[in-house]
Amino acid sequence: MQTEVNHKLVAPEIISKLINISGRQRMLSQRICMYALLANQSEFHKNEGLKIIELFKTSHQLIVNGNQEFPGLFSKNLYRIFFGIENNEGIISDFIETSEAYFKSLNEYDPFNQKSRLITKMIEMSTDRLLKILDSVTSGFEYEMVVSTDNLSKRIQENNFEIKSILNDVSRLAKRTRMVSINAHILAVNAGEIGKEFKVIANEIDSMAGSVDELALRAMSKVFGEN
Repeated sequence: MQTEVNHKLVAPEIISKLINISGRQRMLSQRICMYALLANQSEFHKNEGLKIIELFKTSHQLIVNGNQEFPGLFSKNLYRIFFGIENNEGIISDFIETSEAYFKSLNEYDPFNQKSRLITKMIEMSTDRLLKILDSVTSGFEYEMVVSTDNLSKRIQENNFEIKSILNDVSRLAKRTRMVSINAHILAVNAGEIGKEFKVIANEIDSMAGSVDELALRAMSKVFGEN
C-alpha cells in the first residue's frame, strides 16, 4: 500500500495517457467477465481471459505504483479514491484475485462447486460496484487534467512576464549604452585629432547598442506579438 503523497506536478500529456488507461480498465473488466462465461467452451476463451486479466492487473499496478514514465498516485485526490474509507484499491485487487482463481480452477476437480461461487462473485462485482469505482478513477484523472492545465497556463504567464521583464532590461541597457556612445562622440569632437580613436570606439558602441535594442524588440515581437 502506498503512503499518502503530496501533490506533484505532472504534464498534461501524461495525465491524458492515464485517462485512456483508466478508461480502458472499465472495458477490460467487462471482457474478463465475458470470457469467464465462455471459458468452459474452449481453451481459447480461457487463455484469452487470462491474458486480459494480466493486462488489467498490470494497468492497475501502473496506475497505483507508477513506473519510469508514469508517476503513480500523484495527488491526495487520487490517493483517496484508491485508499480512502471505501478501500477501492482492495476491491479492485479482490476482483483480480477472484478472476485469476476462477480461470485457473477451470481444469481442476471441483466437488464443492467453487467455480460457480467464483464466477458469481465476479459478475456481481463487475456489474455495478467495480464499474462505479473504475469510473471514479477516470473522473479523478480528468479532474487532475483540469488542475494540471490550469497550473501550466499560470506558469506560462509567469514565465512570459519574466521574459518580458528581462527584454525590457536589455532594451534599457541598450539605451544607456547609446548615451555612453553620445558622450564618447562629444569627447572625440572636443579632443580634436587625438579624439579620432574615441570616435571609432563610439561608433562601435553605438552600433552594438543598436543591434542589442533591435534584438530585444524582435524577441518581444516573436514572444508577445508586440511591435
